[in-house]
Amino acid sequence: MAIRMRAFLSTLLLLFFFTLFVIETESQKVPKNNILTRFLESRIGGIVKRVTKKIVKHEAKETLKDFANQTMNPPAPPPSDAPVSPEKIDGLHFLKEYLNDYGYIQENDSYTDLMDSDTVSAIRSYQTFFNLPVTGNLSYETVEQLLLFRCAVPDVNFTYNLSPSNNVSWPKGKNWFSNRTNLTYGFLPENDIPDNFTEVFRDSFQRWSEAISEVVNLTFMETRYDDADIKIGFYTFNSKTVGGEVVGTSLIELASNDGGDDVAVGNMLLDVTKYWALPNDTLKLNSTTLEYGVIDLDDVVMHHIGHLLGLSHSSHNESVMYPYILPENQRKVQLSHDDKQQINQVYSPHENGNGVGYSPWGLINTPLLGFACMFLLY
Repeated sequence: MAIRMRAFLSTLLLLFFFTLFVIETESQKVPKNNILTRFLESRIGGIVKRVTKKIVKHEAKETLKDFANQTMNPPAPPPSDAPVSPEKIDGLHFLKEYLNDYGYIQENDSYTDLMDSDTVSAIRSYQTFFNLPVTGNLSYETVEQLLLFRCAVPDVNFTYNLSPSNNVSWPKGKNWFSNRTNLTYGFLPENDIPDNFTEVFRDSFQRWSEAISEVVNLTFMETRYDDADIKIGFYTFNSKTVGGEVVGTSLIELASNDGGDDVAVGNMLLDVTKYWALPNDTLKLNSTTLEYGVIDLDDVVMHHIGHLLGLSHSSHNESVMYPYILPENQRKVQLSHDDKQQINQVYSPHENGNGVGYSPWGLINTPLLGFACMFLLY
């Protein structure tokens, strides 16, 4: 038995050093800034960081579950003749900020930790939208939903106003590109996006063009970033503005063209710190890989093209426009019945275009130079 165990350990060591040899060999074959090199190096060097990240997230998850227990099992109510005051729950102001980010509660400069009637109403609205048990408390189902990766565009209750005074807005409707039948898109040069990634975007634009062809004739063509109607880039997001749950967003910007005229352009901004998996990636996408920030690129690109074409979030989890990434259903690239209904509504001859909703640019920091850094899992 001891001989077999020593042989087994020796085999493991050989495999480990062989892996390091392969990584070093690959590093010599390709330039140091090549995306493949960075990825291969991160497979060994990033293990400790990824495990640490998972432990931290697990602890946060357990804390939220304890938080749910507090809200689901409140203390006994006082006698009916006694004044009722809102319960104080440590950390509740973070939940209020989250609910405000996605349109469920009014903005406030200083949220408190009191479970007041407005918060209960906001939780109920959130649960209703996502077809969760409507309790007004943070049930386990609600907590699990809050922990998922998602899109930064609000789900409900955002206004539509793009003007010189409000020159950045959430996408809504098709007014920003008017009656144009061809839209161009371009990639941020600093990202140095490789061909196998740009192919994902190209296929997704083609998929959308075919899907809406029965309603409107709209095509897409790649061009220079500066000249594009839709500008695509990978950025580091401002963690003070949004949580780590955000994988990307879509925005409309009113910018000046070469002639000095104001023109609306669409922006697709994706989180550079996520590990973006390609359609032919051999790594199976599941709940475990999702914990490490492994996100299907095709799924997210399809979602944000939908936003730029005027579609809002859907409460149906099989929809491309569902705002969360579900562990059991991460890859969604074919339009659902609900998506097609939205297309018909937006592009109906009676649709007025609806404009876009205002949002500050505080969400985004400067772009992370060197697209290869996308594969480094913090």
